Amino acid sequence: NVYFGPNVERIPARLFYPNVTEQTFKPIINNVYFDKNAKVKEIGDHAFHNVDGFDSIILPDSVERIGEFAFYYTSIEEMVLPSSLKTIANDAFAFSKIKHIKINDKFSTIGDRAFSYTFLEGLDLSSTKMTVIEDECFAYTTNMKQISLPSTLVEIGQRAFKSSSLKEIVIPDNVTLIKEDAF
Repeated sequence: NVYFGPNVERIPARLFYPNVTEQTFKPIINNVYFDKNAKVKEIGDHAFHNVDGFDSIILPDSVERIGEFAFYYTSIEEMVLPSSLKTIANDAFAFSKIKHIKINDKFSTIGDRAFSYTFLEGLDLSSTKMTVIEDECFAYTTNMKQISLPSTLVEIGQRAFKSSSLKEIVIPDNVTLIKEDAF
């Protein structure tokens, strides 16, 4: 079990990421807890990359950014994102087992490939402030049944939903650019 106390302000990059020479090593963590008064602003790049064992996590209300590859290839299946979160960086959840994620209304950015190759089943982005669905953001999400897009959306990136299992999508009126192979 891992506990982050009230004075932790940042989860550093590569906190649990194994040494690149030890590719077969896979850290196992049963639970991750944050103190109710935690001041963590950022989950660093690769912080939980390749960590196994825990299937859900509740981030503190102070987190504003989830870094690149932060939960890449993890066993995490469920997450409620704090209302303070504004950015999910490139590849943050790619290749993870994430199925369910709840995003707040202040949210504005999901990076390239952030949820590609995941088990994500659906997502409601309708109340977010997103203007762009980045390249390959939801590519190869073979369990995705539905997604609700925000009215603020103006662009859908290359291969954004390529090989996803979406059957239907409503594209907002403000969208002026849909890049190649988006669907």
